[in-house]
Amino acid sequence: MSQFTEIRNKLAFNIKHGNIQGSLEVAKATANFVDLIASSDGWTVASDLLKIVNDEGKKLTTALPLHATVANVLLQLMHIIRAEYYYAVNQSTQAVQRFVESCMNCEEIQEKKFSAQCPGLKDAILDHIAEYRTELDLSVDNITEQAAEQIQPGEVIMTIGRSSIVAAFLQAKKAAEHLSDFQVIVAEGAPQCEGVKMAELLAKSKIQTTLISDTNIYSFMSRVTKVILGTNLVLRSGGLRALPGAHMVGLVAHEHKVPVIVVAPTYKFSSMLSESHQSDNETFNLLANPKGVAKFKDGIIASNVKVLNPMYDFVPPDYVSQVVSNIGTYGVSHMFTAINELYGAVEESAKDLKMAVV
Repeated sequence: MSQFTEIRNKLAFNIKHGNIQGSLEVAKATANFVDLIASSDGWTVASDLLKIVNDEGKKLTTALPLHATVANVLLQLMHIIRAEYYYAVNQSTQAVQRFVESCMNCEEIQEKKFSAQCPGLKDAILDHIAEYRTELDLSVDNITEQAAEQIQPGEVIMTIGRSSIVAAFLQAKKAAEHLSDFQVIVAEGAPQCEGVKMAELLAKSKIQTTLISDTNIYSFMSRVTKVILGTNLVLRSGGLRALPGAHMVGLVAHEHKVPVIVVAPTYKFSSMLSESHQSDNETFNLLANPKGVAKFKDGIIASNVKVLNPMYDFVPPDYVSQVVSNIGTYGVSHMFTAINELYGAVEESAKDLKMAVV
């Protein structure tokens, strides 16, 4: 049993049981956990620290197989540890650039043992982790600052379900331009129907809001100028793991040639899930109680029908136009490169972590 077992178990329990809610809070809690490990006296060289984070990360992600944000943060922070080690050894910004470039292929850096003694490495790693945590704190603000560029007066925006970051994005546009007359159409997002709460939230911000049923998405799309979606994950292909109904919205928007803008901070960029996982309910999806989509009043039907109620949709990259993140806006074709820059060689470490989402 490691010195971090109790803390790790408590973190997993709090995330699993909803005591820590929302992907941002999960990301912050995970970063805090890695910071605690890096602050400890349990390591002297980078290889020791990487092994501890790897071992603890393996156990944490095994306990939380569907919380890919945890895996994303762990891998990004492992990349930071490697980068700081490489800089400490080479002591130049050019060396760090070479490190990032080498990570694109992941071959050279995998041969590094990270075992050299580097004075000041611990402080450098802790400083970089602190910067990362600050980046998490500012991620929503950095995204909402781009709202004025993405939304023009007079536009008709469609979204589906409830997304706190989409709401903040739209509210930021309204606050920046008090006379802005854009409208928002919110599809309810059955069976959870969180779109009802989303519509109420936007209406309170004095945004012109119309709530529609999912069956009316097609008929309303002809008047829509832009779709804005939140997402659970952005995949390396540019595809999404998003709320139920997002696939239908993307499909209809694609048919009508309406651009689809996704707002997502970088901790939702995933190097670990790909389109091949979309049909796997154990790694890609989460099944909710089927009573949300079927009423079992008829016992005969209940005993002969298997009803699935997936909590996520896969949205293919062809349906996505742009991804607005806290570090900039990406076209779908650039997502693979963007994710490689975030994760580098640490993507290979996923094989060591043996994360359940892989």
